[in-house]
Amino acid sequence: MSINLAFTYPKELEKAKKENWPFLIPVGTMEYHSAHCPFGCDSLVSIGIADRIAEKIDAVVLPPVWYGVASYAVAGPEKGSIHVDCVTCEAYIYCVLKSLFRAGIHKNIYFIISHQTEDYNPMELACMKAARKLIFEYLEENDGYGWWGNNENKDFYENLKFSVDGNQITREEFLDHHKSVDLAIFSPFDISCEYPISSEKAC
Repeated sequence: MSINLAFTYPKELEKAKKENWPFLIPVGTMEYHSAHCPFGCDSLVSIGIADRIAEKIDAVVLPPVWYGVASYAVAGPEKGSIHVDCVTCEAYIYCVLKSLFRAGIHKNIYFIISHQTEDYNPMELACMKAARKLIFEYLEENDGYGWWGNNENKDFYENLKFSVDGNQITREEFLDHHKSVDLAIFSPFDISCEYPISSEKAC
């Protein structure tokens, strides 16, 4: 039974954390898309995808990020687009993720981004940079400086395990599993190396 964080009680959240449910964060924009689309269509698509996933698996759906890095590529601000600078968006996402980390949610956090489909667009980069910054801070705080250079990590990649549908697999098996999967519209960014959502369940 999936839950929406906005309507969730502490007892329900603790159950989701204990059972390691994925946390889904829809990300979108308020942007002019011409006369045939509402301004929030990017956000609405991300919310819809998150809700569809939550119908198939146990997940926690977080409130969406409505305002994002829209840019004025389609039209200027006079058309109603609301653009948030990439650095500002990154800082906002960072604070959201840091709060989740402090709550003990370190795994299975996914951004669902429907704004633009090309790789490494400004919105995606803002989310990725915020996540990477937090990961390195977390590692330094918990494992100290030089954690990567520690001899204990010499076989890190060889021993890295991923989870697909609850089954532990190697990095190579994970990459083979997803070669034929188109994740452009889903665009999840997993900051934990765990990936419990199969392509069949996500689509």
